[in-house]
Amino acid sequence: MSKVVGVFVAAGLAVGALVLAYVVGVPPGTLLAVGAGTLGLLWLLLLLTAPWNLYFRAQAVLGEIAVSREKGIAVSPSGTPRPGASRA
Repeated sequence: MSKVVGVFVAAGLAVGALVLAYVVGVPPGTLLAVGAGTLGLLWLLLLLTAPWNLYFRAQAVLGEIAVSREKGIAVSPSGTPRPGASRA
């Protein structure tokens, strides 16, 4: 829920910045250049963080599997439950 609110707040701030730039008289080319630069930066940030987060989440899952096996809980190699096993 907080991510949705954050997106709306960011969109509102962007619209407010565009209105302010229009009122001040910033040329449209400058606005497009700044917008393109911002989108490019966000895209690069996504390309950097998505694999990074995926890798560390996978490492956390492997750690949880190791702890479960130490406690004697059977964990199937494929991640699918064994027949007759209950999911908690």
